[in-house]
Amino acid sequence: GAQYQNTWMYIIHEMEDAVADCRAGDLTANDKGVKAIDEAWVFWAGSLEGTEGTGNGVQMYALAEKRAANFGTKIGVQSAVNRKMLDLIVVMRTYLKTGRCDAAKNVIDSVVPQMTVPLIQGTIRYAYLGDSAVTTSGDLKKERAEGWAFLAAALPQINQCDPAVASMLRVNMEYGVANPMAAGYKAVVAQLQKVYDCLGISCGEVGLYTVDDKVMVDVCTSSVRAATVVETETKRGVLVALVVVLVVSVCVAVGATFVLTRRKYAMDDKQPVLSRPGSAVSLQSSRSVEHFRTGEMRDVENPAMRAQPQELQQVQPENNRAA
Repeated sequence: GAQYQNTWMYIIHEMEDAVADCRAGDLTANDKGVKAIDEAWVFWAGSLEGTEGTGNGVQMYALAEKRAANFGTKIGVQSAVNRKMLDLIVVMRTYLKTGRCDAAKNVIDSVVPQMTVPLIQGTIRYAYLGDSAVTTSGDLKKERAEGWAFLAAALPQINQCDPAVASMLRVNMEYGVANPMAAGYKAVVAQLQKVYDCLGISCGEVGLYTVDDKVMVDVCTSSVRAATVVETETKRGVLVALVVVLVVSVCVAVGATFVLTRRKYAMDDKQPVLSRPGSAVSLQSSRSVEHFRTGEMRDVENPAMRAQPQELQQVQPENNRAA
């Protein structure tokens, strides 16, 4: 249970450390310059999952995947918990990189409930398997030891929410008690559900424990409604769409400005050019330009204007850019 108790708490420490580094103005103020927020994810996922998260890990990431299969809380091929965890870590990292330290700290309040979900799922699963009224063969030592490992990891939070609930759960599930699971798994689960709201988790996030396609505990009520990953993706899609619209609008505006500018210069070229003292340009040369554009080269008398049409077309963009 070390990964569910010690490592679980250390992940929160790393996130808090990342916020402290942000406020100090140096996100790399760690051993070998590693960023604390990256360390938080490393401790969550472990080193055995691989780049696709499909390895044979032993940390919280792996637990979330196992329990999601038991409780029907997967989104596609990935657990909802791991999907949300990664989204939240990415959001927090973005805040940290942009110096929004307080906003980054607020994300931790959303991360901790997600980290708690697999612990609650594990407690329910092994309360069921450790109940002698359900599992009638074997000494159930393994099942009860696992149940206590999961509950012990969540018990401080549960006790903070409701000491009476924590006491009832401990009496029934602490490893080595004289009469384990005396109240039965349904009563234990009912007590757990009392603190869902306080823990910041919902019935939907915990899911329904299923064995051989049969739901074992199907009654659950909570007022907490956590944003789903689907809603998160929808909001992200809307944001992307707004960005695309903004970029297109800017491009259209720039294009329109360019066209109007070209038209302005084209109209300016048709205006009479006033003679300046000491200048070879005169009203006659202005008319010569107009003849040049209409192909009437016969009347062009100013040698300076005897250029080929292609050459003028090449010169005009340069003049426009200079303007």
